[in-house]
Order: sequence, then structure tokens, then C-alpha cells
Amino acid sequence: MSSPILYFRFNSKDRLWIEGKAYRPVEREEEGHLLLREDDLNTERFFSNEELDKLVLAGEVRIERSAFRPEVMRARAKAEAQRINDLPERERSQVARREIYCTRFLEMVQAGQATRSDKSMKRAISTIEGEINEAEWAAAARLGKDGDLIRPRVDQEIRTHKPPSPKTLRRSLDILEGAEGQALALRKAYRRCGDRLTSRHPADVCDLVDEISMSFKGEAAEARASVRTLHKQLGAKLLVINAERKAADLTEYSTPSYHYLLSRVKELHALETLASRHGVDIAEAKMAAVARGVMATRPLERVEIDEWKIDLYTVFEHHGLLEDLTADEISDLKKQRFWLCAIIDAATRVILGMKIGKKVGVQLALDTVEMAVSPKVPYARIAPSVSRWLFCGAFEQLVHDQAKWFMSLAFRTPILDLGSEVLAPPAGKARMRPKIERFFRTAKEALAFFTGRTFENVVVKGDYDPVGRASLTVPELCEVFVRWTVEQYHNSPHRGLNEQTPARAWEKLTKKYGVMVAPHSHDLRAIFGVRVKGLTVHPSGVEFCGLFYNCLELQEFLQRRGSAVLDIKVNHRDINCISVELGDNCWLAVPCMRSGMAHVPLDVWLATRQALRRQHEDESKLDDTIVKESVLKMMEIAKAAEQRTALVTTRPTTEQLTKLHRDVNFPFEFLRPDIGPTPLKGNLLAAAIIPARKALPAPPSSTSKPSRTIK
Repeated sequence: MSSPILYFRFNSKDRLWIEGKAYRPVEREEEGHLLLREDDLNTERFFSNEELDKLVLAGEVRIERSAFRPEVMRARAKAEAQRINDLPERERSQVARREIYCTRFLEMVQAGQATRSDKSMKRAISTIEGEINEAEWAAAARLGKDGDLIRPRVDQEIRTHKPPSPKTLRRSLDILEGAEGQALALRKAYRRCGDRLTSRHPADVCDLVDEISMSFKGEAAEARASVRTLHKQLGAKLLVINAERKAADLTEYSTPSYHYLLSRVKELHALETLASRHGVDIAEAKMAAVARGVMATRPLERVEIDEWKIDLYTVFEHHGLLEDLTADEISDLKKQRFWLCAIIDAATRVILGMKIGKKVGVQLALDTVEMAVSPKVPYARIAPSVSRWLFCGAFEQLVHDQAKWFMSLAFRTPILDLGSEVLAPPAGKARMRPKIERFFRTAKEALAFFTGRTFENVVVKGDYDPVGRASLTVPELCEVFVRWTVEQYHNSPHRGLNEQTPARAWEKLTKKYGVMVAPHSHDLRAIFGVRVKGLTVHPSGVEFCGLFYNCLELQEFLQRRGSAVLDIKVNHRDINCISVELGDNCWLAVPCMRSGMAHVPLDVWLATRQALRRQHEDESKLDDTIVKESVLKMMEIAKAAEQRTALVTTRPTTEQLTKLHRDVNFPFEFLRPDIGPTPLKGNLLAAAIIPARKALPAPPSSTSKPSRTIK
């Protein structure tokens, strides 16, 4: 059964706008309407009833009733408006009252209650005035408990309007009848009073004022002279002109007022003036058309990354290394400014990742991206009371500025490996990355209660000494930003989300659209891991910083090749596994052969080695139990510091890790189960990232336990 349609009726004097084109009704037929194109009187078009019904429902039809009636056209031309609601509020009420007086008086005349004599009209006007005032009283009154109107108090009386005289009412009646009832014609012509075109100053003075005002964006633009300065120049030039006129026995010119010159300056093209006085970039940034920009509808569809130089001097505590520095170096190190790199999700405004570094660059940016796509439970542990920082996952598009490190292959390649698109808007177009730019302005709230701020500029800063007043250490700064972001920002109403909180927006949109799964740890290590070059593979596996990494696949590869020098990738936050490059586009995840290394950071392991070296210098070998206990102890010691400084970027470079591996050497050995050779089998290059099979089994136990030493 087909749905019913609406059948429309049009007057021949109407104007119809259909899909942006103007039509006049010509003829109505049973099947539809024949319409004439207004811009081409030789073109007619037939619209069926069904077609018109669909167009009306789609909002493609607009009608102007009686647009071609002469009286309507005259009324609109006289009022210089299309409808009463287009008039200023004061004139709307005037037109409405005049229409009421006219309409009610004509009703009274038709009922035989009044005539057009002065005496009768005065009585009618008094009656109509009472009705209007009563209606205004009722509109301003409120209802009591019994439902009756409670009139306003005497001091809250409604201001009544002066009623028209019989002469004024007759004039209004003539206008309304001449316009055939079009109330718009009752608009008064007060707006046309006065001469606003003819200047009161002579032509020579007007030309001089034009010349001075044009210099505001011309000769005076570079010096950014004020209107006050230009007005003084105008007075000085008129002083010279008047001296010449006085000598010629002519009338002297009066000096135009400052406000007259200001009004002429305000008539200048605002964009051109701003560009002349402050530069094209500032003019474009301030007055360019603002649109909503690229809109993201689902989480992780579009994320934005940028850096912000934290406007706070911090005291940097370099734990455990101060004894190697001079007093001057410590003094310089203690007070520095840091950069905050952050990634925001455009759809939900949640912060996916943030890192603090001493300088901007590829390392800081990659650390932030890795944090954005990884679970952030360790960061939330900075403050036990904070809610879980759940926001992570693979994003579809990353937007950044034109900074050279963002444009470098070292940064863009890992992003492309994540399967994400990289977008870099033109330089200077901060409005094309509005979400992250606005977040950094909001982030200043996190530093509102601490001393040592640098403020926006030297004028705002005044005599304040941010260096001498520095009070916040780097670990404290990390905790401040995590607490503020997770506890306050994510749970505060956001104007860009219609007062919804970012956390609630993430929950709502992820339920609706879902998010892509975060990359596996093996993938993250292959994408973001730091490369260490030139490591030799031998039957014990790959040695890195005193740890051996081995698996069946690696041994099979060695047995095929005979010998190999390979590159590896290391995640400095977890050295339980490494990725070994077996060939082009083939990375093998290889586990550490020493147990208890899960989630152990590289710096903790290096500190453990150093501690064992100091404590056991007299022992030639250490068994696995001693090493494991030492690692656990160092993990406990480092836990608090690691949590407090979790936001600080510590990503080493390839050169640093390669040098570290070559320099590290133990003067004693660890006891470790031996690993024997394994047979070749399987396709080693079946995938780009090969998950290792279980660790190589130890040979059967015997009375003489074989061992292999690690040096």
C-alpha cells in the first residue's frame, strides 16, 4: 500500500523557490502544477503531485505568498523589508499596535459602534487602548494558587504607550486600506530622517581627511600610527592651509573631530588594513573564514599531535648521576624548561598519549605515538586514586604540523607501518589542527598553582623571576600532568562535545563504532624499537648487554647460514624479548633465555649489573638465584622513580644502544642452563614478524650439570 501524498494549492501571484530556482504558478491540473521559470519566461516545467510532495518533504520548496501582488510589492518597497519580523524590535511593536487600532476600529465601524467623526473616534480609541493595556497587564501577570491572575505591584506597572489621535488613526486607516490590508505598510519613515550623505565639511577638508585615513593602512601602517596620531597630523596640515587662506583673506577651515576621522578609518577594508599593519599571516589567522573543519565521527578516526613548551621552569633531578657532574653543570641542569608532546583524539577529545622531553625531535614524537597506541596502565599507577587510562588503539589518520622532525622519514615510516595515514596541513595553518592547539591552552590550568611560571609574554610576566621561584621537580611535573589529565580533563564537561566529558564521549562512541585493536608488543617492538646493529649470532643465541636471546627459529637460521651478523630491535621499556632481522621485511621475536626478565626495563637491568659488580667482585661466578633476587630488588627500588617519571621520554638512539652494548662488560660470569643445537625445520620467512616458539629445552639432567658462561 503506497503512502498518501499531499496536494498543494498555489495562487497565481505566489513565487515558488524549488531547488534554488524561482517559479510562478501558471496552471493547476489534476496530476500536478505547471510552473513558469522566473528567469526565463519562455520555459515552463510541469511538477507532478508526487514530485512536489517529495520536494516539500526534502525541504527543497519555499513559497513567498502574494509576492507579485502590486499592493504587497508596494508595501514591501515602502517598508524596505519582506516581513514584519525583519524590522527592529521597537518598530515591530509600533506596527503591531497601529494594526490593532486600525483593525479593531474597522470592526467597531462595521458593528455600528463607531463612525469616523473625531468625537466617535476618540471614544473608540479609548476603548481600544483599554483592551491593549489589559492584554499587556495579563501578559505580565502571574497565576495564583487558585488559578486567578495576580496583577503586578504598583512599582512594577507595565509602561503603556500614547494612543493615536483621530487624525493619526485616519492616516493609518488610509495607508492600510490603500495597501489592501498589508500591515507592513504601516511602518513609519523615521529611519529616513536627517541628511547622512552630505558632509558638513568643505570638499578640500574631506579630501584631506580621506588622504589621512588612507594612510592608516598605507604610509602609517609600517609604524602602526594610531588614529590619535593621525588626527594630530590632520590638525597640523590644516594649520598650514589655514595660514595660506588667512593670507588670501579666505575663511579658515575648522578641524574635523577625532571621532569623524575615526569613523572614516573604520570604513577602510578591515582585512587589508590588518594585513598592512600586522602582516599577511596575522591577518589570515585572525580573519580567515572559520569552518568546522574536518570532522571526526568515530574514535581514532583522526588524531592530532603537537608540542608545547611548558611555561614553567622546573628543577631537574638526575638521579644517580649528579656525582659525575661539576657544580656549574649541576646548577645549569637544575633549572630548565621542558617540552610536552601530546596526541588528542579529534572525535572524543581524549588524550591518547603525552610525553615530556628536554627538546623536541623524532625521539619525543615517537615515544608519544607509541604511548598513544599502547595500554597506559603503568602511567595511571603514578597516582593510585586515578581511574584507568583506557584510551588507546590503532588510529586511522595522524595530523601534524610542518616541523622537520614530523616530516622526516624516521617519524613518518613507523606511522605508515601502523597502517595509518599521515597528514601535514600547510605551515602556519594552526586552525587546521584546532583540537590539539586548544588542549595546550587548557593544559595551562594544570600549572596554575605552582611557582616558576613564565606566563605568556614579558609584559604579563613583569618583574616576576621564574628561575628564582622554580619549585616543581620533573617527577612532580609528571604526576601533576597525569593527575590533571586523567582525573580532571577527561572527566570535565567539554564545550566542543556539547558539555559531555571526553571520557563519556569515548565510552559512548566506542560502544557505537568500536576501535581497532592496539598493535601487539612484537609489532610495536618491530615498528618503534631502537635498532642495534652488527650483533653476531652463535649457538648460544644473540647476546645483548649480557643477556642471551635464543629460540628454535633462530638456531635453524644459524644452521642454514653457518654464521650471521644481524641487526636487532630493542624495546627499552621491556627487554624480555628482542626482534632479530633475519632478512628483508622479516623480523623474528626472540625471548630472553634468563627467566624473570618480563617487563624489566633496560636501565633497571643495567643498574642490576652495576650493583652486582660492586657487591660480588671477589666471586668468579653467580648463579641464577642471586641474579634474579638482585633484579627484583632493583625493580622495587626503581618502581617509585619509574612511575613518577613515566611521562619523561627516555628513548635511546641507535648509536647510544650500539655503543652501550659494546662498552658493557662484566668481570665475572653467570651460571646458566646450556642450550644445544636443534634440527632445521619449518619455513622461516613465512611472515614479516615471526612469533618465536617456546624456548629451547635444556638437556636431561645429570650429575655433572653443563653450563655456558656469559661474559
